[in-house]
Amino acid sequence: KEFQGMVNNGLLTEISFETAKSVGITPHVTTRMTKRDKSLKTRISNDGRFEIRRGMFNQTSLHSPAMDEELMKILLHIKAYYNYSMSQSDVTQAFTHNNMSEAEQPRRIVWFLEAVECGIEGGGYFELNAVSYGCADAGKEWYRHISQHINSLGFQTSAYHPCLFYKRLPDETMILIGLATDNCLQIYPNTELGLQERQKFQDGMSSKWPMTHENGTKQDVLGIEITEEDGIFMRQPATIDSIRKEFFNGMKNEDISSILTPLATNLNKPDDEDEEDQGLKKDYQHKLGILQYIRLTRYDAIPTLSKLAEYTQHPTRRAMRGLTWLAAYLITSEDVGIKFQRGPPGAKTTDVLQWIAYGDASWANSGNGFSRYGMAITAVMHHLPEGIFQGAVMGKSSKEKGVPSNSASIAELLAMIKAIDMVLPIRGMSEEIAGVADNETVTDTPEGTAPATAIKLDNASLGIVVNTTTSKKSKGMRRVARLIQYVKGLVAQGLIWIDVIPGTKQLANPLTKFFNSPTEHWREAEYLQGTHPAVTRMQAKARALGLARKRQKLKMDTAENSEDEYVYGGNQEAYANMAWNMEDCGASKWRGDQGPERMEEQEIEVVTPRKRKRTPGKSAKKRHGKRKGE
Repeated sequence: KEFQGMVNNGLLTEISFETAKSVGITPHVTTRMTKRDKSLKTRISNDGRFEIRRGMFNQTSLHSPAMDEELMKILLHIKAYYNYSMSQSDVTQAFTHNNMSEAEQPRRIVWFLEAVECGIEGGGYFELNAVSYGCADAGKEWYRHISQHINSLGFQTSAYHPCLFYKRLPDETMILIGLATDNCLQIYPNTELGLQERQKFQDGMSSKWPMTHENGTKQDVLGIEITEEDGIFMRQPATIDSIRKEFFNGMKNEDISSILTPLATNLNKPDDEDEEDQGLKKDYQHKLGILQYIRLTRYDAIPTLSKLAEYTQHPTRRAMRGLTWLAAYLITSEDVGIKFQRGPPGAKTTDVLQWIAYGDASWANSGNGFSRYGMAITAVMHHLPEGIFQGAVMGKSSKEKGVPSNSASIAELLAMIKAIDMVLPIRGMSEEIAGVADNETVTDTPEGTAPATAIKLDNASLGIVVNTTTSKKSKGMRRVARLIQYVKGLVAQGLIWIDVIPGTKQLANPLTKFFNSPTEHWREAEYLQGTHPAVTRMQAKARALGLARKRQKLKMDTAENSEDEYVYGGNQEAYANMAWNMEDCGASKWRGDQGPERMEEQEIEVVTPRKRKRTPGKSAKKRHGKRKGE
């Protein structure tokens, strides 16, 4: 079926053996995949690796832009803020429309197809007439064609993102296009003019290529389910289903452990006895890959995913259990997503959207001297009541690389620089959308732009350094003087201003550390996920767990419905698992010697925070003599 379709569409032309011999054979790949609707799909693709190995291209010449998650979230935030509508248009078999005669690097590609592939006894030789799927430059060629066509429909390409296209309408509103390879996300006003412009765009695309259009209120963008709930709500039910199938296949939700923090507490501290097991490597990488997709809508899981990725090449049994712990956490909180609230009534697209950047660094959970950076970008939403949070459009967590920072201020500075670099392009796109800047604008602060963007940090000493004019280099910060001057230069230009805030108002904090307390974790998760009922329910569940003084327990070997449990945290973990180990060795008497009272006492001691009396050490005994009774 795939072969016959390619022949009918003119993609393949049968040639003689002599012609094929004179040109040479290029390897190809035939794959069969299962689509989301469970149907099978076969695709015959070129082997682009062969062309790259032959030196036909260099890597820089093959760049093919596509809408990333950040641009998608910015567009969805704009939709929610202005109460705009959304549509999608998809090009059918996009890369097959890259005619070889129009390519920047035209060449002859010849395949030999086996009988099972083409249905011809003995096989046959065919020439590919398009820069189609599998060709090294297929993505680049397609972007060149589709971007030129979108421009011809009256849209401008953003100077800050090659996959953002915008067109200002006569009533001062805007229609925006986000290009995700062959999918065009359209954001437009729900007015008569807006609907006309959307239709004009869709008709213009359909006149060039075969298209499918979707104009419903509930849609799927880049694997993210988008629903309208007094704004925009984003979650990934398909990814959750994949996680459930991989880790808890055949189990009911009520049989899966209820876990309220993403990182197993025993992974938050080094353990010299936790040896790597290379036999787990392939399975570990597979399971981690399935979990990684959830980062699109779950900022609360990003630091944990980053932590677990450290074990990719050297997995351990404890890290493998950590994957299952995270999977159970995601199933427990499967209704959580990102919420974008609506903007104030009467908001105009001619007013430049304002943003806030948060930059933070923490060494608290390092374990090896390297800090963890956290950066978050949110919109200014003064109209929201206090305690109602807008979901972040960007949230990133990364571990420090290279030489560790020799002070907290330097680590905070580097995190702040990362946050600034994230927010400045968003500020530029907002100016384009408001109509105060375009591709020909040469000034960084055009007339009518927004006030300087607030950069929030909670390091007071760094704030003093940046906000104070000095004639000498700051002590202890000479090696980062250039970065400090970079920040000061942006402040002088009016692009940013540095706002020193208390640590309790640092919204990037949950991207820098791990919380053992479910209550604390879910309080801070709301900063980034936004306020919505699913988060509120998880906060209530965390409070109930705390009031009941219960510990989180993960059922292990859940795929086989084993009754064993693995208890995470403190001495209780050591006692419980040591008991099981000794029981396996025939030493069950150890458990009886401890007695249920001792085990219960140990659990209460770990769960309940309390002030402990200081026990004098040897030095105290020397100063004060023997204690009473000795």
